[in-house]
Amino acid sequence: MQALRNLFHFCIVGTLLMGCKTLPISSIAKGKMEGRVLLQQYNQQGVENQTKSQTVSRWVYLFEPSTIKDLVNVNDNSCENIHSKKLDSVLSSNNGVYSFSVAEGKYSILVKEGKGYYIPYFSGSNGVAHVFINAQKLLSLDIIIRSEATY
Repeated sequence: MQALRNLFHFCIVGTLLMGCKTLPISSIAKGKMEGRVLLQQYNQQGVENQTKSQTVSRWVYLFEPSTIKDLVNVNDNSCENIHSKKLDSVLSSNNGVYSFSVAEGKYSILVKEGKGYYIPYFSGSNGVAHVFINAQKLLSLDIIIRSEATY
């Protein structure tokens, strides 16, 4: 009788488990983001010099959505480090072109510059370069690194 009961329990559990399906990783909605990394240089008076803008190869990083509190030693649009989880990175080509194919969602995007990171822009009052990647629409974003002016 005990053996029959164990077989019954085994059949019930097996049926329940076979009815549960997991989604394959490939079915997760992915979105695409692409753009170029450009270096905008300034002339001696601190005025943008459009003829000096050039595409550059840099590491581009996607972090979990970050706030100013996550940044270490912020100085204008740069920081030494960030205390957020790095989710993906790519080295842009010599023509500055970069591309990400990641799960749909919200991210922070930063560029490796020198010993720290360049922050392309701030989002609202305390967000750090938030981007929203949607599986239905390509996100195009050129990142312009603005070099410091000399006077």
